[in-house]
Amino acid sequence: MTGRHKRILRWAAVGVFAALAVFFWFLPPSREQVERVDFTVYWGAVHSMLTGGGLYEYSIFSGGQVLPFVYPPFAAILMIPAAMTGLERSAALWVLLQLPATIALAWLVVRNRPASRRWSTIVMVSVLAAVWLGLVLSHAISFGIGLGQVSLMLVTMVTLDLVVVPARWRGILVGLAAAVKLTPAAFVLYLLVTRQWRAALQAVAAFVAATAVSWLILPAQSWQYWTQIIFQSDRIGTISWLRNKSLLGFLAHWEIGGDWQRLLWVVGCLVIIAIGCYRAVQLRRRGEEFAAVILFGLIPCVISPITWGHHMVWLVLVGLYLALAEQLWVRTLGVLLVVACSMFSPWWLSELQPATWLRVMASLPLITSVVLLGLGLPKRVTAASAAATSG
Repeated sequence: MTGRHKRILRWAAVGVFAALAVFFWFLPPSREQVERVDFTVYWGAVHSMLTGGGLYEYSIFSGGQVLPFVYPPFAAILMIPAAMTGLERSAALWVLLQLPATIALAWLVVRNRPASRRWSTIVMVSVLAAVWLGLVLSHAISFGIGLGQVSLMLVTMVTLDLVVVPARWRGILVGLAAAVKLTPAAFVLYLLVTRQWRAALQAVAAFVAATAVSWLILPAQSWQYWTQIIFQSDRIGTISWLRNKSLLGFLAHWEIGGDWQRLLWVVGCLVIIAIGCYRAVQLRRRGEEFAAVILFGLIPCVISPITWGHHMVWLVLVGLYLALAEQLWVRTLGVLLVVACSMFSPWWLSELQPATWLRVMASLPLITSVVLLGLGLPKRVTAASAAATSG
């Protein structure tokens, strides 16, 4: 890429950032949310702790439910600067901090495209803008940023760590992300099955170091979290809620398993983990690291007891990756998946109604994720391989 092309892309990124800032700054809260309600919980809990109250005792009531702080103490430590600032200002800054993450993810999707020809600058910028639009119009990202959620930042940290960061430093961001929220710890398994031993060790070391710092700074809260809070899954929400997109939520929605439901869930999780790891290893051996990472990211979404729609950034990334494939049928499936993941899709309806169609729609994100993990992503076709096939 020439210097002129790089300058054009740089200014395009600035333009995207500005557009995103305007979009999310004026984005009104939907009828399902109080604007930045999750960030309000983070801020309020840490502010409560700093002013003599409890970190895990703090909660707010919103949308008919009690919302407490559920993350490890290391997340609270990172929130201290925000808690020492006004709520509105720190919430606005948090939105702005997430905007570069959307640009980074769009760039990663385009950077890892299976392109058969060299794109011109205009085409490159157009595709980058289209991918960005698919991201910001997705339910996972638009709703997550609207809530002031942390999921987007953690997905970006993990993806950059496993795809961009040099091998000698790989794993550190994964470990730090896991210290903020336990779900990214699943990627230690990814590093192990792909035989990235050093990176796996560094991920564990970073997690242990961050957790140790938390024990030194917040010993009482650390003891409370690791001996009590971590086992209280009901603090996150009710498993049977229709907006829970996990495997356990699926079983609860359809009342499958009865008294054996938890056992069935555990067996299903083990099968999903085994198959998903196998598919991720296949992709990495083909040299498709980005595809391997985003496919593996579906595993924690499926096996977690509770997975809200704004947690499923990985599913959006898979759709965008497929939408840039060379095969027409794969591109078509990718576009359909991106549309299905958008904020306008009936997939994300959360009202607890008995209508069967609503329960079917609510189940499709889980079903799609399981199918993708089971089948894997199509093999990337390059110009050379296509020419060889035609010849």
